[in-house]
Amino acid sequence: MLQNFLKINGILFILIISLGIFLLECFKTEQRSLEVSIAIPGNDKEKSL
Repeated sequence: MLQNFLKINGILFILIISLGIFLLECFKTEQRSLEVSIAIPGNDKEKSL
């Protein structure tokens, strides 16, 4: 019973992490395209990082 619970938790954990990374990547690309379309003054510091 406990082993099955841990196995399910592990699968859920991996799924949540991969989903989070996927969403972060999507957000980064969206942010980059926004920076390109809207040239905000004083945004050079963020681009150099």
